Amino acid sequence: MSGRQIAWDWRGKIPKLTAAPVTIQTFLAVLGFVYFIAFTSFAVQAPGLIANYLGW
Repeated sequence: MSGRQIAWDWRGKIPKLTAAPVTIQTFLAVLGFVYFIAFTSFAVQAPGLIANYLGW
């Protein structure tokens, strides 16, 4: 939301949401690991799923 959408009298009352850089980096690292596991799991299962779909 840009500053123009917030009434002038509310600007000082809305707290800024900040997180420590370590928290953000940790979250992104964990999210990346989850994606890695998910796509690795799919890569292992994909040949069997495709062969089953094609009737081989």
